[in-house]
Amino acid sequence: MPVRVFTKEEEFSALQSTWQELFDSNPNNSPYQSWHWNYTWWKHFGTSGALRLVLVEEDGRLIGIAPLFVARRFRGLPLKHLTFIAHKRTDYLDFIVRPGNEAGFFRQLFEFLASGPRDWFFIELKDFCERSTNLLPLLRECARAFPALSLESVQLCVTVALTSSWDEFVATLGKRVRKDVGYDRRYLAKHLAVDFRIFESARTDSAALDDLIKIYRGRWQGKGTTHFDE
Repeated sequence: MPVRVFTKEEEFSALQSTWQELFDSNPNNSPYQSWHWNYTWWKHFGTSGALRLVLVEEDGRLIGIAPLFVARRFRGLPLKHLTFIAHKRTDYLDFIVRPGNEAGFFRQLFEFLASGPRDWFFIELKDFCERSTNLLPLLRECARAFPALSLESVQLCVTVALTSSWDEFVATLGKRVRKDVGYDRRYLAKHLAVDFRIFESARTDSAALDDLIKIYRGRWQGKGTTHFDE
């Protein structure tokens, strides 16, 4: 069968290796299309009975995954609709599609969704990356199957291109920002015992992340939330 729908968390869990292979095939993907991110989000925020993972195959080969679920409310109204897993607390949502198979994937996906039984009224695609190579085939094929689609491009997500050294990174900044950075570092050196470290391995990166989480938990302690909850 070219289209399959997974609705159980144990089916989601068993998809890890298959999902990873598909994810690795397309440089268009961000970490937010990974199995790890989506499964973790679903495990903590998913609703029982709402999962709708749609897998599309062609000639016996998986060509794409639609990471969807049925949400019960839309902007405060009780309207059931299909939307992306991780549609909150996530940037750059998208479908996971094997390069060169975009048209076939979206054609089969939307034909299936339009013709099959459904317990939702419409599809909402929120925080979709406007640079995605999936955007045009998605819009083209969806328009053939549905009269309306709610599509919202991603809100600005601040990113920084990393360089090979700190000095090289500072050189990419504007004159005013470089001046501010220099002032802040001199102030820290004068008033505090400061140690700057560069983490370059998985082990040390993990330790640094633990320190960062401790700092933020301390910041929010006593304010009704700790953030980074287990």
